[in-house]
Amino acid sequence: MREISHRIPRDGEEVWSLCVRNGDMYSNPQGSLIRNKEYAARLKDFSGLRFGKISPTDIDGFLDFSDRLFIFVETKYQNSPVPYGQKLALERLCDATQSDTRNSYLLLTSYDSDGDIDIGETVVKQYRYQRVWHDSPEMTLREVIEILINKYLGDYK
Repeated sequence: MREISHRIPRDGEEVWSLCVRNGDMYSNPQGSLIRNKEYAARLKDFSGLRFGKISPTDIDGFLDFSDRLFIFVETKYQNSPVPYGQKLALERLCDATQSDTRNSYLLLTSYDSDGDIDIGETVVKQYRYQRVWHDSPEMTLREVIEILINKYLGDYK
């Protein structure tokens, strides 16, 4: 089964998802890209994949804008620090994907919510670009991504 999803803004505030599954189009008026919330909430146990001190890590978000702009996102609760190994892996991934034709950013965000997290509304605390960490002005993840799109891609649709 092949599925492609896009979030499409409509009439200012309303957001809905346009999805294509096996050639059939359908929409999700709630705007969520999560198809199975119960499955998404399950813990993934990587303890069987330890190799000495090395174990898998995850990435909370990744955006690829036409192979010209890569954005990696890691979000933590109330400014919790990113564990050393995870931060090192994300730094290396971001740095390795930077090239003459592609800009790569790693954005570290924070949230205070105890419920579901709207990742776009998390606050960017730091970002990595061209092998250097920078403190970020208080902006949401969505705001920062929109700035990056305008900077590198112009009127991207």
